Amino acid sequence: MLATLSPGLVCCLATAALLWGCPLPLALQNELKIHLAKIGGGARPVRKGVSGHRLGLRSQDMGELDGVPVTCPARTWLDLAAVLDLEDLVAADYFICSQSRSFGPKKDALCSLGDLLEQVHSTPGARGFRKARQALELCRVGADSAPETRLRLAIGRLGLPEPALRYVVQDATGWELAWPDVAFPDFKVAVNYDGRHQLEERSVSQTSGGTSPSRPSAGHR
Repeated sequence: MLATLSPGLVCCLATAALLWGCPLPLALQNELKIHLAKIGGGARPVRKGVSGHRLGLRSQDMGELDGVPVTCPARTWLDLAAVLDLEDLVAADYFICSQSRSFGPKKDALCSLGDLLEQVHSTPGARGFRKARQALELCRVGADSAPETRLRLAIGRLGLPEPALRYVVQDATGWELAWPDVAFPDFKVAVNYDGRHQLEERSVSQTSGGTSPSRPSAGHR
């Protein structure tokens, strides 16, 4: 990669976001240019296949993935404010989302909401700064995907109460029955966002919603 072949360069913006695994709009996912910035400031890197940026990066704004220098999750999210609209930026709360359920692998957050707050407050001159501050008020921990975040935002635009994330439906004994994407416990309403992959035949233990697997006998609990 260019960043490893050219000392003093770091991957940033959409390139960094994709390296971290953050979902982005298709236009950015399919972009062919690599976004790079010069460590320590200075002139923007200029070369074929590169979109160069001039960023004031602190040492704590940078990290490394498999030997590739990359802006840290919080700085990457802030830089995305310059190129994403508000809803897509909120959907990039992927960086702060974690999941720990009784099924499937545990997902650890790449950074915390506090990290995003610190990053924004310490970089007031960044492009998209005001949009980032607005997005922070809408970011939540707990969404499984960007479409689920957009669903939550759409619910808010309709004037409905804010739904609960990571809610678990349990029976009277505490046995887990379902794991809806968003829930309104006071109204006993649960909502799931079904993507294309959920049309495929899969075991219940691999899904984030629906009914629970067969309840084991008391001797096996």
